Amino acid sequence: MRSLPRISLTTHGLVEFVAGLALTVAALVLDLGGAGTVLVFASGVSVAGIGLGAADALPLHAHQTLDHTLVIALAAGAVALAAADGGAAAVILLATAGTVLVLEASTRWTRPMARKASPATR
Repeated sequence: MRSLPRISLTTHGLVEFVAGLALTVAALVLDLGGAGTVLVFASGVSVAGIGLGAADALPLHAHQTLDHTLVIALAAGAVALAAADGGAAAVILLATAGTVLVLEASTRWTRPMARKASPATR
């Protein structure tokens, strides 16, 4: 069985950042109710913030842990919103949790080696 190619950590961060911005805009544009708007907006800011720290700022293990925690928080928020008749916001949060989970599973969790300066370029 052939596996899909893994994406780089930079691409992972870019996808998270764009998804976070999309969530933030969705919270402002769509009519999600009071709780739905707050949860979707907060989730968008969180996802975008984690995406910004993906490339170099966070250790790899910390980023993986934040991704897992984010999936759990998004799914719990979706369940809470579904129980409170916030169907549209619940679907958005659950879809985002699934996207982050697939993104986390398809990422190559390595950083490229730093290049050493050659003697000719010093």
